[in-house]
Order: sequence, then structure tokens, then C-alpha cells
Amino acid sequence: MEQSPASPNNRWADLPTRIVSALVILPISLACIWVGGEVFLIFLTVLSLFCAYEWCRISGLGVSVRTTFVFWFGILLSFLTFESEYSFLGYIAIAASTAIVLAGNWGRGKGNAAMAAMGVPYLVLAFITCFILRDSYNGVMHLAWLVGMVVATDIGAYASGRTFGGPKIAPKISPKKTWAGLIGGIVASVIVTVFFHETDNAFSNVLYSYGIAVIIPIVAQSGDFLESWMKRRADVKDSSSLIPGHGGFLDRLDGFLAALPIFTLIKSLI
Repeated sequence: MEQSPASPNNRWADLPTRIVSALVILPISLACIWVGGEVFLIFLTVLSLFCAYEWCRISGLGVSVRTTFVFWFGILLSFLTFESEYSFLGYIAIAASTAIVLAGNWGRGKGNAAMAAMGVPYLVLAFITCFILRDSYNGVMHLAWLVGMVVATDIGAYASGRTFGGPKIAPKISPKKTWAGLIGGIVASVIVTVFFHETDNAFSNVLYSYGIAVIIPIVAQSGDFLESWMKRRADVKDSSSLIPGHGGFLDRLDGFLAALPIFTLIKSLI
């Protein structure tokens, strides 16, 4: 979210690479969201496998082929059996993969093993709720609203934190993030919600709309803190280099992954 300033000589050095990467990834993502169905589920499955690799990398265990394979097996089976009569196999795969990762890496550090194992249910929950959200009534619009709030939170937090500075939220985890940044992220999220609230009758419930607009930035920044803490423990700058100029998929999706289950749960209760 809030980034440390770069020197004038290299501040824009990776900009062309970042633009090219965005121009490749964004149209593919939007097309899969729009089409939905099995295409979107396959897209989420592939994306979750990239995130699984990165989660193993920043869990403190490093890149372990065995651990990554177990991750992939659990996530892949849960997605393949999702919404089928064999969905119970997915639950078994999640539980088994989590247990195997935990037990198999226990000797390499209890904290690292527990952090790695937590990634299996964390990623499955996030990506499956993403599919559920897209497949629900007015799902495309709600997914766009969530993406808009998370992106606005990033931008608002960056701009407000850089402008006002002030006390840090958790300096030992992410020294650049301030309370002013969080407030700026909430304000930006509310502004995005105003647009959706005024342009679509599906957002006519004022309490629902603006209550979520305040909750999501807090949850999204919590997801960002989690990944920052993991990277600090693993002593790495980015979750990977899979996206040229951007780092890894987890670097781009950390807040979104945390917000997805909460947003989908609240939506299901309203």
C-alpha cells in the first residue's frame, strides 16, 4: 500500500514493465469475470496455484517442492470438486493438505510450519467465495464494487499517508503505514461506494452500502499487514517475481483475498 520513496534516478525505471504486465493481466481478468461460470472457476484455480507457490515461499520455509505440491493438490482438488456431488473430497483434501504441510514441516520450525499450513484453507476460502460472489445475483456489479473499494483503499492510504504522515499503525510489521493512511483509505472507499450507490438500485440500502465501505478498508489493510509480516519473517521484499514490475500475485491481491470472505458473508446476510 504505502511505499517508501524511490530515488529520482530509478523511480520510473520499471514503469514500462509494469504497464505491459498490467495490459496483459487486466484484459484477461476482466474477460474471465465477465464470462463467469467454468471459465471464471478455471481462472481462479490457476490464480490460486500461483498464490500457493508464493505463500510457501514467504511462509518461512522457502520454496519447497514437496510442500508446494501438497498445497497444489489440496487447492486443486477442492476446486475440481466444488459444487459437485463429490464436494466432500474437496473438504477432505483441504484438511489433509493442511495436516500434511503442518506435520511434514514441523521440524523446520513450528511457526513456519503453522504459517504454511494456514495458507491452504486461507486461499481456498478466498477464491471459492470469489466464485460464489460472481455467481450470485448481480454478482458482476458486486465484485466490481469490492475491487473498486480495495483499489481505492490502496490509493487513498498511499496518498493520505504520504501527505499527512503521523503515527504508525504497526511500525514493526509495516513501518510506512499510518493511521492517516487508513483513514484516507476509508474515505476513498466511501467515495467509490457513492458512485455504485447512485448508479445501481442494487445498492439502495444505505446502511449496507456505507457500512461495508468502512469495514472493507480495515479488513483489506489487515490482509496487507499479514503479508507484510510474513515477508518480513522470511526476509523477502516481494512474494515472488511472477509479475514483471509488480512482484507477485500475493503482493497485488493481499487486501482483496482478506476482504473477499467478509464481503461475501455480509452480502449473504443482508
